[in-house]
Amino acid sequence: MGRPFLLYLLVMHTPLVSIVLATYNGAPFLKAQMDSLIAQTYPALEIVVVDDCSIDATVDIIKSYQHKHAHIKLYQNTSRLGHIKNFEKGMGLASGEYIALCDQDDIWLPSKIEKKMAIIGDCDMAYCDSEFIDEQGRSLGRNLSDIKNLRGYADCLAFAIGNSVSGHASVFNRRILERALPLPDYVIHDWWLTFNAVQYHQVRFTPEVLVQYRQHSRNYIGAIDVKNRKKSRDAKALRARNIRSRMKAFSAACVAENAEEKAVLEQLAASYRGFSLGNNYRRMMIFFRYKNRLLAIKKRPPVRKWLFCLKMFLNII
Repeated sequence: MGRPFLLYLLVMHTPLVSIVLATYNGAPFLKAQMDSLIAQTYPALEIVVVDDCSIDATVDIIKSYQHKHAHIKLYQNTSRLGHIKNFEKGMGLASGEYIALCDQDDIWLPSKIEKKMAIIGDCDMAYCDSEFIDEQGRSLGRNLSDIKNLRGYADCLAFAIGNSVSGHASVFNRRILERALPLPDYVIHDWWLTFNAVQYHQVRFTPEVLVQYRQHSRNYIGAIDVKNRKKSRDAKALRARNIRSRMKAFSAACVAENAEEKAVLEQLAASYRGFSLGNNYRRMMIFFRYKNRLLAIKKRPPVRKWLFCLKMFLNII
């Protein structure tokens, strides 16, 4: 029995993973990302690229790879969808039983998909650690696990106010999409997918660094220097509206089987309807009562978590 036939048998019994790559004017870093996707050791892959009307060389770069690799599929939007809806379209076009979201500016280690598929089992999602790199691909000497608590999670309350499972670091079963689509525009897509994934099963974690997460001035979502973002009055008002909408959506999406969690989310949603002293006090008390669960992903000492809860009364959002 020859090696090609053995490889065929292996692929036939291996779940297909669809890498969904959303692009928009990503030419400066795209080749490094594409090279890392082509180098993946997992044997059953398709790469679904959805371009959101790029005006640089992005499409030409993708086409150059597509001519050499038959498992690359390119779709070009006729009008701008934006980051979240572009990923949503890509997930809808994916054929795989499992999906891995991909940004256009990172670098994946060759075993990224293989190692996460090895641990996902009957869970809906698995993820890994990431290393920060700069625009030139040089290590910044920090990992995502240095600023967030990365571990396995089985509690949706841990994702009520933040997310630690980055889309670029995760693989998930497509059955999540039945619960998560359409994606709301007031919750970052990977956050919403994680919240829906943890409803029924644990989200599993491997502590290995399997992604180089590039930080640069054009990041749609960056993990470093978040505090330096401009906070205008309009931005704060929009943030308040998004928090209200997000908490309402989380309470609605929480399944009845998770009765305690659903009750907490409903109480939080009610407290976020306004920022009166009464609502702020109720919200603060909910945070204090469930502090260890609501702030589970935050890598902070106990005193800072206590202060975070206190901020709920001071209307700092």
